Amino acid sequence: MRGRELELREKPEDWVGAVKYYEQALALDSAFGNAAAALAWMYREAHWTEERSKVFGLSQDEARGKADS
Repeated sequence: MRGRELELREKPEDWVGAVKYYEQALALDSAFGNAAAALAWMYREAHWTEERSKVFGLSQDEARGKADS
């Protein structure tokens, strides 16, 4: 829920926080599908937009790889 709240703010610094929450949720429960889907979506968005990939410190190709994994 915290990750989703940050994601919806659509500010670059909040996107990074959202990813951290999604990763934390998956570390606690690797079968948590909502967190996995949300994390994949964040990286897919980073693949589509250079602004978002830069915020994550990734190239657009690296973001696509993370979204696909």
